[in-house]
Amino acid sequence: MSDASCASWFALRVRPRCEKSVASSLRDRGYDTVLPLYRARRTWSRKNRDVELPLFPGYLFCHFDVNKRLPILTTTWVDSVVGIGKIPSPIPESEIMAVKTLACRDSGVQPW
Repeated sequence: MSDASCASWFALRVRPRCEKSVASSLRDRGYDTVLPLYRARRTWSRKNRDVELPLFPGYLFCHFDVNKRLPILTTTWVDSVVGIGKIPSPIPESEIMAVKTLACRDSGVQPW
């Protein structure tokens, strides 16, 4: 959606338990998103179920031009772009690739 030369990766603070909905909504708008998930076993009504939960609860990563961030911020359940004060801080591409690699492996990774 944005020019690749001006776009960077940013962390978005989103409403808890809405990470998958926000990621889907941003993908529908044409943005690249990364939402690393892990598998966990939960029990409901005495039944065990495997569910996929976000590795970073309340956060997801999005690739966009910081000067054109209004469509991102007006997306339902997006609270803010993570940064220092009111200045968004870009995340290096190498860090995003490391998170993608870690999340793709079935290594039993979980939040700590």
